[in-house]
Amino acid sequence: MIRMFGCFSFEDFMETTGGSFVTLVHPEDRCRVDKDIRDQISGSPEKLDFVNYRIVRKDGSLRRVEEFGHRVHELDGRTPLPSFPFSPL
Repeated sequence: MIRMFGCFSFEDFMETTGGSFVTLVHPEDRCRVDKDIRDQISGSPEKLDFVNYRIVRKDGSLRRVEEFGHRVHELDGRTPLPSFPFSPL
C-alpha cells in the first residue's frame, strides 16, 4: 500500500493518508463506499465486502483500486477492525 500511494515509508504513508481507512478513499467516493460496505457486511454472515473506488496518491494522481474486506472484532467482541487487501486496477 505504501508504494500504491506513491509513498516512500510507513511514516510518509501515514502522513499522506491520515492513517484512517476513510481518508484512503477519494472524497467523492466515500459515501458510496461506506454504504456499499455496510450493505454488504450486514447481509453476509462472514462480514465480507468487495468495493471498487479511487484513491488519491501523494503526487495528486488518481488510481482505481479493488478492496476485498472482512470485518473482524477485537477479543472484547465489541471493537470492529477492518481487514482489507487492496488490488490496483
